[in-house]
Parts: sequence; C-alpha cells; structure tokens
Amino acid sequence: MSNYGFIDKVSDIATAYPEYAGFINVTDLKNAIRNIEACRDLFALMQSFARAISNTMLIYSTEAFRLALDYYDQVKLRANRGDPTAIELYRILRTCFRRSRHPSAEPTAKEIERDVHAILTHKKDGEILVKGTAPKLTAGKTEAVEDIRTGRIAAKVTEEVEVGDSKRK
Repeated sequence: MSNYGFIDKVSDIATAYPEYAGFINVTDLKNAIRNIEACRDLFALMQSFARAISNTMLIYSTEAFRLALDYYDQVKLRANRGDPTAIELYRILRTCFRRSRHPSAEPTAKEIERDVHAILTHKKDGEILVKGTAPKLTAGKTEAVEDIRTGRIAAKVTEEVEVGDSKRK
C-alpha cells in the first residue's frame, strides 16, 4: 500500500497533537491502521500457504508424470514385442508426445536448420528461401520460407485450374 507511510505518520502526529484532529477520532484512525496490519499479515500468511500448496502440487504432479511414463514404457515394450492390445494402447498414448505444428505457423530455427541439412544431404526435396534485412535503428529481420517435399501428398489450394473437362482446386 503506497499511502501507508502517510497514514502512519498522520496517526503519530495526531496522537501527539490532538488539538488539530477536529472532528476526526484518533482512536478510529489507530484501529483502522491495526486492521490494515492484520489484513497484511493475513495476506502474507495466505501467500505462504498458496506457495506451500503450489510446491506440493508440483511434487505430486512430478510423481504422477513419472508413474505415467513408467506405464507408457511398459506399454511400449509390450507393443514392440507384438502384443496387439499393447500396440493399440501405444498408438493412443504416443500421440501425447507428438508436437503438431499448425500448417500456417512459421517454422522454428531448429526446424529450418534440420530441413536445410536434409536438403543439402539430398534426403529431402525442396527449397528454402531466406531473406534478411540489415539492421537500421532496431535489430534486423530474417524470414525463412520453406517448401519441403517428403514424399507425402500435400495440397495447398491457391487458385482454380481447369484440367480437361473437370475443374480442380
């Protein structure tokens, strides 16, 4: 509270010089200050309590995640051995570890480096165009546009093209 110092100072001066208090009851001011201090102490106690709960929740969630990973490892092990139920369970659970990137999202620097390496070593077909601008008053900007062909069919609708008797998008 930014005005607490002023309030406390007025309380001290009003106690020393009650003739300037006028219609203000100095005892009411002292009680209000005590209430502020009680609320502040209660707030600090609640913050420490919330911190303790948060730390406990972190411990429990870490333990739960470790146990879940142990279960996942067992399912994966049995799936690799050919257990049909474990194979289905593994297919369901492994989707939690895939990072799907939104198609319109820009690639990260790590993804660009990986793709550049794959193109340079002829493991993937594609092209990467990198444009950079020199810094002026602020930092420069680098854009990377990538078009990687991995053998999977991916279509991007750009315009209507007439092919023979039918139209394709």
